[in-house]
Amino acid sequence: MTAPVGTAAFHRKGSKASEADHKRWVAEIVKEYNHFSICYRLPVTQWIPADKNTYAWLKNGSPQTINPDGGFMMYKGNPIGVCEHKHQEERPNACERAFKYLAIFKPQQIFVSTTGPGFIREDGQGQTGPMLEMAMYAGMCVLENADETEFKKTFRNWLECLI
Repeated sequence: MTAPVGTAAFHRKGSKASEADHKRWVAEIVKEYNHFSICYRLPVTQWIPADKNTYAWLKNGSPQTINPDGGFMMYKGNPIGVCEHKHQEERPNACERAFKYLAIFKPQQIFVSTTGPGFIREDGQGQTGPMLEMAMYAGMCVLENADETEFKKTFRNWLECLI
């Protein structure tokens, strides 16, 4: 379901804070490496030729962009991975959006951090349970409610495996 035009983006305080941590920690680690950089948005036409792109256009004729929370990991100017963050207060939500990156990257090139009570392991997890299981089974790097130390260690290891 699409929100009416003019509707403000839906973000809770916990979501904004955890997304800010994710972005900051990713940026801090990437700065440690000479050939890595972050690009926070890339046009759909980065992967889909303009003549094959039917739906992802703006009214002004420009291609729509993909904007992952942690950005695209660039190595010597080329996208080689993506970092996404999902925060959920409750279990039934659209956390599955992280799977859209499988259309352009191998699972091992996808890093997903999750935060919030919707990602605490327990029975009856709604859609967060299947999302986590499928992402990990596919080979994505997935963190659940990690603190800064665990996040940075895991992200650094993931980043180094990309090259």
